[in-house]
Parts: sequence; C-alpha cells; structure tokens
Amino acid sequence: MEKMNGMQKFLCFYEILKRFSSEEHPLNFNEINKHMEKVCGERTNRKAVRKYIKSLRELDVDISDYEENGEGCYLRDQHFEPWEQKLLIDLVSRSYSISRTISQRLIDKIAALHNEYTGYALRKGFDISCTPKTVNEEVPYTMDKVRTAYLEKKKVRFTYCDLDITGSLIPRKKEGVIREYEGSPYALVNKKNCSYAVINIDPFEDLSNYRVDRMKQVQVLEEEAKPVTECRGCTEGLNIEEYAGKCFKMFVGEEVKVSLEIDKSQVNFIHEELVEWESSMGKVREEDQEKDVYMVTFKAHEGEGLVKWILQMGEHARVMGPDPLVERVREKITVMNKRYQPEK
Repeated sequence: MEKMNGMQKFLCFYEILKRFSSEEHPLNFNEINKHMEKVCGERTNRKAVRKYIKSLRELDVDISDYEENGEGCYLRDQHFEPWEQKLLIDLVSRSYSISRTISQRLIDKIAALHNEYTGYALRKGFDISCTPKTVNEEVPYTMDKVRTAYLEKKKVRFTYCDLDITGSLIPRKKEGVIREYEGSPYALVNKKNCSYAVINIDPFEDLSNYRVDRMKQVQVLEEEAKPVTECRGCTEGLNIEEYAGKCFKMFVGEEVKVSLEIDKSQVNFIHEELVEWESSMGKVREEDQEKDVYMVTFKAHEGEGLVKWILQMGEHARVMGPDPLVERVREKITVMNKRYQPEK
C-alpha cells in the first residue's frame, strides 16, 4: 500500500470514528492506532490526532475527546439516531414488494449508517426469513424505470404476472400469448406494505394501479406519455395522496360519496384506516348516543376493494348509501351465505 498523505489520513481517522466510536465505546489513542494500521496500513501520533479533532470541529462535527470525557474520542454527531434506523429497517422488513435478498442488503446498508456496535445490534434484532416477501428480484429496477418514465414523461411497456399455487410468478396471457401492457405512468405509491405504479393503459381513459412486485420486463419507451389531465377524473391534475386514499385495497372505480353506519367498536379501526383522507375528504360523527352508533361519510372509488374493506367489519357496519354500493354489498353477502349452507 502506498504511503498516505495528510488528507487521506484525516479522512481515514474520521471514518474510523464513524464506524467504531460511540459514547459507550470511546476510542483511546492505542485503539485509534490499531484501527489506523488495520484500515490504512499506517499509525499516527498524538499531535496529528489533536489536529484531526480540531479540523473536524471547524467543520461543525460534534466530537468528544479525552480532555472532555477522560476516556477517548467518539462522535456525537451521527447522521441517524438508532431509533431512526430502527424505523427504516422496520419499514424495509415489512415491505412485501422487496425480496428477501434485497431487503437484507438494504437492512445492512441502513445498519451501517451508525457505528459498528449499533449496527450489529440492529442487524441482530431482525430475522426476515419468515416474513412474506415477493420472489420478484426485478422490483428495484422496475421502480427505477417507472420513476424515470414519469419524470421524463415517457410511456412504459411491461408484462404483468399472477401467482400460481406454488407462489411462482406467471405472466398473464391473451389467446395463449404473453400479454404486454403499454401506457403512461404518473406515480409510485406505497400502501399496506406494497408498492403500486399508477398507470393509464392505452387506449383507455381511466387510471389503473399495478403491483410493482408483479411487473416484469419493464421498458421505458421513446413515445411521449399522455398528459394526466386527459385521464378520466383528472382534469385538474392528479393529487396522488388523495387518489391513493380513495382507492380501497388499490382498486379503482367511479368516485362516490359513501355513508356508513358503524358500531362504537369500529371507531378505532375507522380512524386508523382512513387517516389518509380524514382531514379533507371524510368525517365521523355520533349518530345515536344511546346505541353507540356512528355515521361515517367519505369519498371513495366504488369497486371490489371497497366492498371487501366494508365486509371486514362484519355485522358491526352497514352501508347506507349510495344505493348501487348497498346492492353490491348485499349481493356479496348473499353469495358468501350460500357457500356456508350445509350440503343436502
């Protein structure tokens, strides 16, 4: 290894403090030299260390030294606090749209943002071997291509898959031939631990939501994308957060105003589920104090996803309107009831 210059040694010293020091593990001069010798092949001296510390402080790096704590050097200034890293790792570990291989890689990167001791503790606390994860390793590239396409206002082409009984991804076909979808992407949305691409498929006017973990062979085309204002319901543009809040289970459909009567036992569920739209699109009010009945009103896309979401509450909820939605829920309950009738 070639002899390092002063700047290289300074950067090496800073990297050692980031990786190996903490308030619980301050590095004394001998420990610093052990790391210096291992990382950059050279030792340093006390005068140089004092100079490095002074330079770091001039750069507004919060560093504690022997004169202050009586033990050694450590960085107080870390880019992320351990609880922030834990939060990020939690999100990665729970995301279905990221495969186990890629999830582990991301967890290792996030853990490495702090010192070795904190990183080790964070990695040790996670086991994603039993967490449901996609088998699609193309997801990072798919997200990157979709993002590139909507930023550059280009169309995309892709195949879309379903899961078979073994959990393998099987491309959808039309008349025995793998179907290719082509359209204009407008956003990527994360909801319920899954990522979705919001796309208008040619030649239709509506927006559709496609699970990123089921998209494969994505290509960014040279053809210009359709302006989102030309899509149904988007003449004023697309507010993606509001749009996603109205798509229950990310199903699309005609926008309607839903009236829902619920028991008091469902108030927590309603507030947790509808927090995305509550402030601007919906409200909950007490209907009958004696019976603990509440009325919920909100805007949503009427479709299979909304029906399934309502049925989660079972006998504790009743749709009051609109009438077509009431009928859809009634029909679904009738079909479900038939399946549970005893065989004659």
